[in-house]
Amino acid sequence: MGSGDQIGMDFGEFDLTQVKTQTPPGPPEWVRWFRQMDAQLEKFATETVPGLPEPIWSDAAIDRVAAVFGEFFPYEDSVTDPEKADIADQFVRWIGECYVHRRGMQWYNHPHASGGRYQGFGPAVREPGNDAETTFVVEILEWAAHDDLTYVRHVLG
Repeated sequence: MGSGDQIGMDFGEFDLTQVKTQTPPGPPEWVRWFRQMDAQLEKFATETVPGLPEPIWSDAAIDRVAAVFGEFFPYEDSVTDPEKADIADQFVRWIGECYVHRRGMQWYNHPHASGGRYQGFGPAVREPGNDAETTFVVEILEWAAHDDLTYVRHVLG
């Protein structure tokens, strides 16, 4: 074989299906909440923000959500409106998933991250192995309502 020759190798077929995220440890309330992630994100992408581009954490999806965000949360206190609890929960999940997929973070239950919205658990994200820097996703939603998603778009790049 010459130096420019290539060796062909057959690796068979690859399964490119996205790997399902393991439920992070936590109390039963957290486990139940986390297991509803796919259903709530599906609702977010088909009903709350219909026509959301895929993947839902892409630049195009973030732009689409940013365009309609103010309709759902016109002011900061609107994220705590009990009538918007389900939609706020969908946004918490979407924001968290954006951090997971765009920044390499992992979901984490932090008891002080509930923002008064969740009982017995608090959705947070953090870099793997870095317990010191935890991001409370409910707070990010509140900042987004205050800043019209500008902060979130900036952090996610």
